[in-house]
Amino acid sequence: MVSFFKAEFSYDPAKGRFRNYLRQLATWRVCDKLGKLPKIRPDQVEPLEAVDAECLNHDNPGGPGDDLLQREQAAYQSVLLATMLEDVKNRVSPQTFLMFELVKIQGQSPEEVANDFKVKRNVVDNASYRVLAKLRELAAQPEYRKEYIQ
Repeated sequence: MVSFFKAEFSYDPAKGRFRNYLRQLATWRVCDKLGKLPKIRPDQVEPLEAVDAECLNHDNPGGPGDDLLQREQAAYQSVLLATMLEDVKNRVSPQTFLMFELVKIQGQSPEEVANDFKVKRNVVDNASYRVLAKLRELAAQPEYRKEYIQ
């Protein structure tokens, strides 16, 4: 609403419905907020040079080298998933992605999210289903399959 009141705007019915204009403003603001979600910064990732040389010893099964490898693989998969989520976010509506994020990532109950958005529970369930379907679709694409299998 702040964006609406700050904008110099005069309503012209020939250009479209007023509610469509308000919906577009709301969509832009939600996209802005979703874009400000925390990203992984380079300083949050431990540089390889800082790893002790004995941790890189892969001749010792079950040793520190295996732990490092597992952590690296987990971090890689985490970044790949974040990339896929970012890609999906651009393919669905901001409201759909936000519902998915609240239920599946942040762990809120679907009923709670439905009450927050003032929609029925099935709308929240359908939003989660659509985002998961898009994720499956992306995971099946050759460029993601190649990255994930490595």
